[in-house]
Amino acid sequence: MSQITHEADESGRLVQVVSPAQLRLQLDADGDDNSRPVHFGPDDEWKVGPAAAQPELLAFLSVQQPWASLIAHGGKTIETRTYHHPYRGPLVICASKLPQKPWPDGIARRSESYYHYGCAVCVCDMVDCRPLRQIDSQWAGFGGDLIDTAGRWAWVLKNIRPIDPVPVRGKQFLWKESIRAVNDAVARAK
Repeated sequence: MSQITHEADESGRLVQVVSPAQLRLQLDADGDDNSRPVHFGPDDEWKVGPAAAQPELLAFLSVQQPWASLIAHGGKTIETRTYHHPYRGPLVICASKLPQKPWPDGIARRSESYYHYGCAVCVCDMVDCRPLRQIDSQWAGFGGDLIDTAGRWAWVLKNIRPIDPVPVRGKQFLWKESIRAVNDAVARAK
């Protein structure tokens, strides 16, 4: 099987050049046969025109309510975790399907319509990940109370922008994924 190559078409756009067999394999894997315009080319090769741009790969983090909403509305700019992560950059905060139980002391419970579950609620920039300090208590949602900082990490969040809630299946730890509806909501929030 020949290797897939790229070349410029008449308008200067980069197109993928594949053999008919490669195209069949690609279409079988994609599950649809009309996602990209296909043009017959010389030497029994097919030119696959530019597909709709693939959504950008984003980093996601699942957070239980009420913490996810506190982050989305700027009341919590430090997320605490038991592990360090080297990632820095845009981070989509997803509200878990279930809230924290019991509900945290000192956090007023709003109407249920205020909280979203099982969806992306905001995008922010993760700018640092450092050991948690007592001074971080206020920004981590603990209202300035003394907290146990041993073995905890402060994930520092800046430039927080709420987005229209988009259903997302959460996962543990930080993960990367490309979800068109989330990318669209993030683009509207910029």
